[in-house]
Amino acid sequence: MKLRSLLPYTILAAGLAGGIVWRLQDKRTVAADLVKAQTARKGAAPSVVLATAGPKRLVQTLELIGSLESPSTVKLAARTSGRVTFLAVREGSVVKAGETLVRIDPVDLKDAVLQQEANLAEARARLAQAQATVDTGRVTVLTGIDQRRAAVESAQSTLNRAQQTRDAQLAAAKAAVADADARVKSAQVVVENAKNDLASAVANQSNLKAKLARAESLLSKGFVAVQAVDDARTALEVQGNVVETAKGRVATAEAAVDSQKALLTAAQQQVSIAEKGATTDIETARSAKKSAESALVLANSSRSQTIASRQNIAALKQGVAAAEAQLAQARARLGETELRSTLSGTVTAQPVDAGSTVTAGQTLLTVQQLDWLYVTATVPVEQSGVVGVGTRAEIILDGQPDKPLIATVAEVNPAADPQSRQYTIRFKLDNAGGKLRPGMFAHLTLELRTINAAVVVSTDAVKTTPKGSTVTVVDSESVAAVRPVTLGTKVGGDVEILSGVSAGERVVTLSYSPVKDGQKVKEGGGKEKKGDKPAEGAAAGPTAGRSPSVEPGRSPSTGEKR
Repeated sequence: MKLRSLLPYTILAAGLAGGIVWRLQDKRTVAADLVKAQTARKGAAPSVVLATAGPKRLVQTLELIGSLESPSTVKLAARTSGRVTFLAVREGSVVKAGETLVRIDPVDLKDAVLQQEANLAEARARLAQAQATVDTGRVTVLTGIDQRRAAVESAQSTLNRAQQTRDAQLAAAKAAVADADARVKSAQVVVENAKNDLASAVANQSNLKAKLARAESLLSKGFVAVQAVDDARTALEVQGNVVETAKGRVATAEAAVDSQKALLTAAQQQVSIAEKGATTDIETARSAKKSAESALVLANSSRSQTIASRQNIAALKQGVAAAEAQLAQARARLGETELRSTLSGTVTAQPVDAGSTVTAGQTLLTVQQLDWLYVTATVPVEQSGVVGVGTRAEIILDGQPDKPLIATVAEVNPAADPQSRQYTIRFKLDNAGGKLRPGMFAHLTLELRTINAAVVVSTDAVKTTPKGSTVTVVDSESVAAVRPVTLGTKVGGDVEILSGVSAGERVVTLSYSPVKDGQKVKEGGGKEKKGDKPAEGAAAGPTAGRSPSVEPGRSPSTGEKR
């Protein structure tokens, strides 16, 4: 009974023992197969990819990034504040030099011109009247002398009246002088304010210049975008217009001071004239009292009156000159309400529309010449010996990748930037079709040097060892020979062999196991098998004849960074 109860356990134990024995035997068989496979693999010829060394034309190039620029750009800015009443163009309009593009409301300025014209006409009329009475004044004086001689009794009353008249005239003339002096001081205050505004504008301009310099420095280091530099440059240009406007205001204020000083001088001369005229009348009245001295008194009076008349005419002439200056200023301000293009070109920016209110110095239009454009790029100073006027380049523009252009360097800046150590070169591109636009990026490939190499191999065929560079050559019997070589010029994925390999010989460019000198090899077609890895020191894949990607700003021939 007990034996029957133990029988299942006995059978189970026997089965487990049999499975363990079978598993151990299977592992031994697998291990033996692996050892046989490794032995066979060690004895087999390594599989390689071969390429034939031969002559080739190597072109050293330099890749740059540039941009399109207009050769001439004009920013039309308002010279006076007001509302835009006329705008003849929009972005894309073609304009000619001298064409009126913008008008600002001139109503107030026209009224000022009419007022100054009226003032000038009045000043000229006063001058003409004074000049007409100079000759008749002498007759009047002589007649008065005869009348005063006959009326000695009334001389005293005449003298009293003359004294009273003199006091009144002097008071009026001095009041006019005081008023003119106040106007001069007021005009001088305006001048000081204008100069303060100019100083502030100049200070802001200096600050913007410093900001531009910092932005350009940061751009050269890659810390900011090109737009930041463009914004800083635009702000500096706008501030330059503000400075010019401030200078104009200073000049206008100084002209106003000169005008008021002229009026002050005229008023002071009127005081002198009043004093002299009144003195003449008094002396004439007194001379009537003395018939014996009447002739001498009359002569002196006549002389004094002639001098006074001349001084009066001189003062009136100064008044005419002042009125003419004020009219010229008013007309100049009126002319500033019309903006004309100084350049034949195309409108590329129109920040305002008709009806907008603008301020002096605000840019209203930008006109650029687009018949042809510059492609501008910067070159490291290390390349100054090979890149100059006439250097040929292939240019590919953004938006036109399938239409490469060929051009040569037209202009070279003789000075390099002391911070970036680069100098500027420019190409000229015809834009008769109008498809090129300022601001487009351009990818340039400059041809630096062409070499007709006798023996060229892929860089994948060259191995670097502590003793130097080597190339593995395979003969017609498929036997490998590791040879030391002397390298020449390297361009992209190709390198010139100066010695060590002859044209027509086959070289190893890829192997999946180390190839030893004198070892027989097998050409395997260059395709990697799943799970295979290249041998240590071997190339990662076949790249013969393929140029590696080049980082913008690096030379494919040297790998040197701009």
